Amino acid sequence: MTDRDPLEPMLASLTPAPAILPRDRLYFEAGRAAGARGVQHWRLATGLGLCASVMLAVFAFMRPPAVIVEREVVQVEKPTPSMASPRAPVESPTASEDLVRWLKLRNQVVAIGIDELPPAPSGDGVTTRRLRGPWNPLD
Repeated sequence: MTDRDPLEPMLASLTPAPAILPRDRLYFEAGRAAGARGVQHWRLATGLGLCASVMLAVFAFMRPPAVIVEREVVQVEKPTPSMASPRAPVESPTASEDLVRWLKLRNQVVAIGIDELPPAPSGDGVTTRRLRGPWNPLD
């Protein structure tokens, strides 16, 4: 029932030849070479870090003193608006009169500033307040 290959008993009778290269010694030398190479990289990185920190310390202590610049600020008063009070509203303004009035108001805001506008009419339920913060260029 068992069909044995005639080559099998011949191979079983063979004995292995002694190794020319000792396997354990080869693995040991490979590990030692790999470890030595890794240590060299760490030594180089440590030396570079030490040099960089010494240079930064030298630059920090050998730095010239800071120069203080003083500036004089001159405040100029804003001119008074040319229009002391807004015009009286016309009973039925046409579109061109409305446009002219709006353009004059816009030019006044550009020339003088928004703070110099006449107060808004009250009684319409709308309250205005000035926003404060970094987004407001007037602060």
